[in-house]
Formats: sequence, C-alpha cells, structure tokens
Amino acid sequence: MEQEIINRFNSYKYDYVKINDDDILSIVYNLFFKRQDKIEEDIIINNPLLCYYFGVYYDIEVYINSKYKKTQMKKYYGKAIENGMIEAMVALGRYYYKCNKYMNMLKYHSMALKQGSNSVLYYLGCYYYYIKDYQQMLEYFLRSVNHGDVRSMNALGSYYQGIKDYELMKK
Repeated sequence: MEQEIINRFNSYKYDYVKINDDDILSIVYNLFFKRQDKIEEDIIINNPLLCYYFGVYYDIEVYINSKYKKTQMKKYYGKAIENGMIEAMVALGRYYYKCNKYMNMLKYHSMALKQGSNSVLYYLGCYYYYIKDYQQMLEYFLRSVNHGDVRSMNALGSYYQGIKDYELMKK
C-alpha cells in the first residue's frame, strides 16, 4: 500500500513523507486510490501530515477545474505550513509558480529554503530568470546543480547558449 502511494507521488513529482501510522496510511491510500475525501474535518486539521496529503490531493484535483478544490488545497497546505511542514511550503510555492503568481511562489519557496529545502532552488532560479536578475538566477541554478538537479543543468546550458558562452555551456 505504501509503495503504491510513493509511486503515485513520484509520478506527480511531489515529496512523499513517511507515514508511520497504519490508520493514516489507510486514509491517504483511500484518498488517492479510491477518491474517499469525506473525512471528519477535525481529524484532518489536527494532523499536519494529513493536511499535507489532503493539500496534495486537492492540488492535483484543482486541474479538474473547481474553486472548491482550490480553496481546500490552500486551506490544508496552510494548516500544514503553520505546523512547519516544509513539503507543504514547497508544494504550495510550486502551485503558485505554475499559476504565474510569482510573488506568492517566492514567499513559500523562500520559507522552504530557510528551513533547509533544496528542492526549491530550481524554481527560484526560474523566477530570477523571468525577472531578468541573471546574477540571482545563476546563484540559484548553480546551487541547485550542486544538489544534482538536472533541470537546472539544462537551464544553465540554455542560458549560456543564449549568451553565446559556449565554454560555460559545455560544463
């Protein structure tokens, strides 16, 4: 059951957070594989891990076009963030990035970065490229490359190709 959840999260590029409680594991499994999202609100709200998973569920479902799902997603991510869940900061920032709401993305990804998340470096590099702050862009992409992020390697190669710096592009 857990491996199926991990595979689902990997396919959507979300961070999986280890679930040590069988009841919570069952709730999360039923949420993602049986679409059973009718759980008592108190059970969800009082558990940051469930808030994160419900946030991800509604984040994925938002693209099926529903204001309710978007509201639920933000509520659950927000509650998980209040409880310090870095993964929720990353996911909500990534949602805002996809929506081109860069100031909100910057807010949540900066929070995650301060908490030690390296997974936001690529998105921050993209943001600084977008606003044409190439010095900051290079800083974030290079930091991301140092953590093995292939997307940042590709972005740097494209940037160097665009400015015709072929020596750096080859690196």
